[in-house]
Amino acid sequence: MTKEKHLYDFDDYKEYLNYRCDKERGLKSALAKMMQCQSAYISQVLNDHSHLSLEQADLAASYFKLSDKETLFFLLLIQKDRAGTNSLKSFFTKQLADFRSVQLSYLKRRDLKSLLDVKAQAIYYSSWEYNALHMAVTIPRLRTKEALLKAFILPEARFNHCMEFLLENGLVKRNGDHYVTGVVEMYLESGSNFLRQLHLNTRAQAIASLDRERPENAHYSAVFTMSEKDVVKIKKMINDSLSEIATVVKSSKEEQICGFSIDFFNYEKTV
Repeated sequence: MTKEKHLYDFDDYKEYLNYRCDKERGLKSALAKMMQCQSAYISQVLNDHSHLSLEQADLAASYFKLSDKETLFFLLLIQKDRAGTNSLKSFFTKQLADFRSVQLSYLKRRDLKSLLDVKAQAIYYSSWEYNALHMAVTIPRLRTKEALLKAFILPEARFNHCMEFLLENGLVKRNGDHYVTGVVEMYLESGSNFLRQLHLNTRAQAIASLDRERPENAHYSAVFTMSEKDVVKIKKMINDSLSEIATVVKSSKEEQICGFSIDFFNYEKTV
């Protein structure tokens, strides 16, 4: 089954238009009518002989019912291809990369709000135990105190302290001598002061897992060089993969608690 493409998947507006035309019969005629031009002109545009004007692009965006942000991206694509100098083309290419980076950010796509106030967030993200215990109780076999203590090898006093916090904030609930799920999904905005600590907590556990050498664990590290264009492409691939992983996780039966972290960064210290 061919994966449905979004406007943000394209680096060339003509590729996007051709993609839409292949999917929608009679689109060339409809666009020509919307732009008050001949269908032959639309064909010239699609075959690289001409460019849409910004005014025509705006009409096309209206026809496609693009959002304001999608329309801006579409117009940037056209300005990049219409640019008459390398420096101007590079300027719009960077604008597109910056725009796509924000819009395709995995967290930006999600309509989640944290239920914890700042003080509670500071506690929750201060140590890996809170997050681990919070998610662990979604697994039926880990819903008792004894099972959780054994799974994470925690001192009982520390366990009690963390679990009391989770209970007080509705992240976990008590059902007799068992713990059950409260609020599961948590969200930190990209500028949150707690993101750094969350990353550090997760990666510390990833490093610790290296000593356990379990065959189901997966670790990969590499250093390589690539073009600026391919850097953007890799970031997009990561974002797409994260969305697919989130879909799998959402429908997956709770049997194991897993950690997941990913890093893709510029190695140069001065950049």
